[in-house]
Amino acid sequence: MAPLTATFTRLPLSTPLPRSSHCITASLLPNTLHLFGGELAPRQPVDNAVHVVSLASGAVHAVEAPPASRAGGTAASERDAAWPAPRVGAAAAALDGKWYVFSGRGGPDMTPLSDAAAPSTSASAPTASPPAVWCFDPHAATWTPLFGAGPAPSPRSYHALAACPSASSDPYLYLHAGCAPAAPPRLADLWRFDPRPPRAWTRLPDAPGPARGGASLAVAVAPRATVFRAHGFDGARELGGVLDAFDLAAGEWRVAARWGWEGGGGEAGAQAPRGPAPRSVAALLPLRVRGREVLVALGGERDPSAAGHAGAGRFHGDVWAFDVEGGGWEEVVVEGGEGPGKRGWFAADVVREEDGGVGARIVVAGGLDEENRRLGDVWVGEFK
Repeated sequence: MAPLTATFTRLPLSTPLPRSSHCITASLLPNTLHLFGGELAPRQPVDNAVHVVSLASGAVHAVEAPPASRAGGTAASERDAAWPAPRVGAAAAALDGKWYVFSGRGGPDMTPLSDAAAPSTSASAPTASPPAVWCFDPHAATWTPLFGAGPAPSPRSYHALAACPSASSDPYLYLHAGCAPAAPPRLADLWRFDPRPPRAWTRLPDAPGPARGGASLAVAVAPRATVFRAHGFDGARELGGVLDAFDLAAGEWRVAARWGWEGGGGEAGAQAPRGPAPRSVAALLPLRVRGREVLVALGGERDPSAAGHAGAGRFHGDVWAFDVEGGGWEEVVVEGGEGPGKRGWFAADVVREEDGGVGARIVVAGGLDEENRRLGDVWVGEFK
């Protein structure tokens, strides 16, 4: 079988949107990108407008936040304005026509945001409210904070949030890992959130392997509904060589694949099948190409900067595809020699097509390059 190919086209934006550590979705409205959050300088959130981009023309317009919430006020002012504060390192996913965002860093101290409602008071003691999941309605252009019952995940940054491409197959959001404000500094937990009333969080079994930030998460449905986890950074090294899978029906983790990579043996040894090298702050997206369900991995950081978050590390620019049913990775041939190239801390999503379905296109927006520049470009990639 001929190798998978991808052709990338740079969108002629009417207004550049330079930033990193932001969120996007292209799954709410046909041929439309929504962008939220991010930074232009380290630990300085850009804004909290929702930027809407036509993937047909490149036209950009902003849905602005109410004035009270633009500068990142108190939790009470954010709640009263019903709009999330500016933030970086949040996680987002689209489900059934709505966009959901959880936590991220913001505020004067750049700590993880809970977006919690005011504590309830009683004769005994105040009771803390759970953190909010912000829900954006693209038709009304409004945000609503949702609060789930029961134990809930802690606020965090550089975590992962994913949902099934079809809400009829699995109507939940899945939250994984990230960086915590206190020990342990990195997490390995997995949570399920049901956004339907009465709304509830459910903690699922922790993922195997090192706790991490900057992991990639994707939900695929064939042959069984499964949450896939790849890559990340454990505080000392970029992670790779193993694709973990959480079977939603069985409620347990398994290893979907192990592999090596050029210049290293990987967890499976020097004779292992090849696959993407270790990385973090990359992308993992579920697509259907040539009748096959595949996971597309691209970009990400390969070596962190010695200056930490203030600098730029070294990045990958390759594109890989994992066959969900058949197993195994193959490197995607990028035709025309042009594409997003080497970058990390970017955002990517699958494109919702004009017929409302998910085809074989993705969008890649912004990020950081090896010159420590925040990128403001948008690329649309078609896989064949």
